[in-house]
Amino acid sequence: MSASPKQAQSAKMAIIYITIGALIDVWTAVFYTYDQKRGMSETAHFFCAGFFFTGLVLICIGLLVGRIGRAARMSEVTAPAPVQMTAPAAVAPAQVPLNAVTTTAPTAPGYLPADLPEA
Repeated sequence: MSASPKQAQSAKMAIIYITIGALIDVWTAVFYTYDQKRGMSETAHFFCAGFFFTGLVLICIGLLVGRIGRAARMSEVTAPAPVQMTAPAAVAPAQVPLNAVTTTAPTAPGYLPADLPEA
């Protein structure tokens, strides 16, 4: 297992992708310029376009890997602080007097208890 953090690997991979993609694009442009003067065949044009777009895709992957690596740096490099668990304090139940039960007659909306007919 590697001793280096994952963030360092993502940054290294981003540099590799961008470098390889840029080199492919540079040499494709050189070949295109050189072969354009000699009369490029359809097959050469096909491979030239394929290599150029492959280089662009590698550059895009490198940029995205670098961005993802930067965004995840804090979660990969720093360890979360341990959580201290404490026992909850004992809570005494509320004391309710036994004779505190009250009953009231339900009231209809808009009526006061005095307006209700007696039973």
